This record gives sequence, C-alpha cells and structure tokens, in this order.
Amino acid sequence: MTIPAEVRRLLGISTNDKVTFQITDKGDVLLTVPLYRSVADLAGAAGILPYPPTEQDLKKILLKTLKNRFYESHPQKLTASNNHSS
Repeated sequence: MTIPAEVRRLLGISTNDKVTFQITDKGDVLLTVPLYRSVADLAGAAGILPYPPTEQDLKKILLKTLKNRFYESHPQKLTASNNHSS
C-alpha cells in the first residue's frame, strides 16, 4: 500500500516502514506505527533482570507495558476515571 509522502512525514515513518490498521467499535480506522518494527528491535526493551525471568515475570512485564500503552493512547479514559472518583 502506498502512503503519501506528506502522511509519512507526519507519522515519522519512511518508505517500507510497517504500519498497523485498527478498526474501532465505532467503525473508525486508525493507522498506527508499531513501537517495535521487528523482533530484533525488542532486544533490551524490558530492561535487564538479575536472573532469568519466569513465565510469571514475563506476564507481569507484558501487562504493565500494555497498561502503559493503553493510557498513553487513551488519555481521556484516565481523565474520565479520575472525574468519577470521590
């Protein structure tokens, strides 16, 4: 798929970079740039642990990362939840 040069500049991507399309519940289509373009880019992404991580450790890291990404991409959700607290 060809993405116009002006759109690529706005997204900070180059020719042949990977993008993802997400369809929202409302039917809107979102074009996003993956944080990691390849498996090799993941090296060191979780930091360095002083011991080999267990499956449980990896799940905790994944959940924390997903939570952070959600709140970074949905700041209104964070604000809305703050407004409902007593």
